[in-house]
Amino acid sequence: MKFKNLIILAFCALFLGACAKSLSPKAPLVKNFDIAKFSGGWYEIARMKGGGELQNTAYECFIDKNSTINLLKTAKTSSGKIENEQHVLEFAGDKSVGLLYQKGLISDSLYRVAQVDGDYRYALIFGADTSELYILSRTKTLPEPIRILYLKKAKHSGYDTKKIIWTKQQ
Repeated sequence: MKFKNLIILAFCALFLGACAKSLSPKAPLVKNFDIAKFSGGWYEIARMKGGGELQNTAYECFIDKNSTINLLKTAKTSSGKIENEQHVLEFAGDKSVGLLYQKGLISDSLYRVAQVDGDYRYALIFGADTSELYILSRTKTLPEPIRILYLKKAKHSGYDTKKIIWTKQQ
């Protein structure tokens, strides 16, 4: 009986530790987040994590008639094949805070909108831990001042910016 309680206690400690890590104070969230302004087309400028050499990666975020947040991803592989993925996102709490999660078949994913400009032209998205990051733009390029700002913010938040993969957009 004591061993079972010890196992449960250890599991709870690990779980709470993981939660604390993923929502650490170094992981900023956009307040006054507006999903309607965030909706629309985005180009992936850079990422950490993710499979293979993808290029021309784009996302379309939209809210359907049931108020479900849909995210469509389209990318071209190095062999020229077009890959499409569809994801459903939900707010992980207050809808005015940029914290979203995606339920998956194998595991769930947490996404933190760390920064958007006032016009929602550029976005910095952090994953559940410091191995996942996305830099998005409404156009295929990112102005240098925004790139520098987002890289500084990522580094300050614990990301190894040397591991960022810059997506080829043609």
